[in-house]
Amino acid sequence: MSRRFLQSEGPSPDELAFAAPLFTPLFALLGLGVTLPEPLTLFDLALLLPVMAIVSVFIGYIGLLFICIPVMALLFWARRLDAVRLCFFSTVIGAGLWTATSMFGGGRPPESQDLFSPLLMGGLCSLGVTAVFCVLGRIPLQARDSQ
Repeated sequence: MSRRFLQSEGPSPDELAFAAPLFTPLFALLGLGVTLPEPLTLFDLALLLPVMAIVSVFIGYIGLLFICIPVMALLFWARRLDAVRLCFFSTVIGAGLWTATSMFGGGRPPESQDLFSPLLMGGLCSLGVTAVFCVLGRIPLQARDSQ
């Protein structure tokens, strides 16, 4: 990733790529709290949180590398890079991929699954990581006219 994608001040692209996915467990926890049909016991939370933190950070890095950075490169190439577009496209793609993965990779037929939970979890995690990336990278909220 080239430094020219980002504003000149602030963290380097390597630091951004390292830091942004570390926030994924916060967004995954929020999504889990919204999508669970019933509250978890303290014992369940003690077992679930460490696993969820590790898995969600790993998924955050995958999402950043394969969704956020390619979308950012395409928007930059089209001279339309701004935080709103980057967050929108990353959220839509992330929610779609998370849903497709959970539906077709879960071992159950797609018609027997809830669509809301994976859409919300994928969208929330993608939006969260991309928003953190935009804030840390000082990507402008709206693109400047380059004409």
